Amino acid sequence: MDNRGLIQKYKVNYPLTQDEIYRHLPQNKRCGVKPWYQLSVIRMNSTYLECIDKFFWHKGVFTSIGGIPFLVFVGGFISVLIIMALRYSGSSPSEQQKTILVSIAYIAMLVFVVCFFGSALKKEAFNYTHYPLRFNRRNRMVYVFRTDGTVLAKPWDEFYFTLSNLGEDTWEVRGLILNDKRDTVLEVCPLSIHDSFKSRNFLKQWEFIRRYMEEPDELPKLADQIEYVMDVADRRESFGKGMKCLELELGSLAILALPLTLFNAIGRMFAMLMSKIPQWPNEVEVQCQIDPNDPYLRDQDHLAPPIDYEDVED
Repeated sequence: MDNRGLIQKYKVNYPLTQDEIYRHLPQNKRCGVKPWYQLSVIRMNSTYLECIDKFFWHKGVFTSIGGIPFLVFVGGFISVLIIMALRYSGSSPSEQQKTILVSIAYIAMLVFVVCFFGSALKKEAFNYTHYPLRFNRRNRMVYVFRTDGTVLAKPWDEFYFTLSNLGEDTWEVRGLILNDKRDTVLEVCPLSIHDSFKSRNFLKQWEFIRRYMEEPDELPKLADQIEYVMDVADRRESFGKGMKCLELELGSLAILALPLTLFNAIGRMFAMLMSKIPQWPNEVEVQCQIDPNDPYLRDQDHLAPPIDYEDVED
């Protein structure tokens, strides 16, 4: 789980590093892995591919883990202040002075806790259900729904894609927006998957997106992969689907961690209910019109039949 970009902002306005140059992923070059959609697709058609954000899979975990202590802290502080206020009227002047000083200290601590936990909680539970990325292969534009509700719209060819290490053995693919001289990072746009280097799932999803944008002949093969989409484009996910997302994150440990998963699923459902469903601006939708009988339309009502992916060639 990595909340960099949501709770903790990415570093920007820094010189492009040698590591980012070394791990550069050119849009016009295959990266040596089979493309795989990684359950990251919201919608796909001949015009655009829309994917979930990197925070979607573990949404609600911070709400569950941080939200409960937050409520306990706030409730405890308020209870102490009420008790002290009740004792104030019947105490001596010296005791009243001590009560005032202690109350000020408790109020200061309460304000700190509310500001610290509350601001972080707001970013997950009182923001948007997800932050989609849309790749338009016809006009070669990329649309990124930012965490503040604004939309970044940049040509596909202006992005600088690179691998980035998040710590230990966790990696992600980032799309960087550079300045005119192409030597300074102005904005960071991560793709949907972050995982271990051994699994290379993040590279497989990158290759899926790259081939969709760069290799028209691959479109039928890519569309045939999609047996399941994240049905969140215009609705909130159900409790059951949220539980399933958390189970997929835990993998083989899901059964052993069932009580924790259930606890986190409750936090996830609360975060989803309190969040707004993102809406693309009208100008983006106008640029992303699809054909009525698009054979490669993939959404909740148009899914590919199961196939043997072992037989899929590079």
